Amino acid sequence: TAGIEPNKQLYEKALKKSDFNIFSGTFKEFLSTKHDKYAVVNMCAVLEHVRDALGLLKKIERDILLPKGIICIDVPNDFNQLQQIINKSKKDAW
Repeated sequence: TAGIEPNKQLYEKALKKSDFNIFSGTFKEFLSTKHDKYAVVNMCAVLEHVRDALGLLKKIERDILLPKGIICIDVPNDFNQLQQIINKSKKDAW
């Protein structure tokens, strides 16, 4: 198991809380190093910050993922129906 964390403070926090191999830097920097390929890539709250999401997914498929590997993606959805109902009930300005 390995992780990539570009934020120095979160990287330090992750080092204290896990035994994982964690890379301090960006995905682009990670690709420039010698690295393993993985059966699963998990991207939690990442894709919404990327300018070229499709390009990133293609790089992951080509350079990181083992054949028949899995990419798990979790992105926030602030405009889903439940969120809209809550905002309306609270009379929040969106």
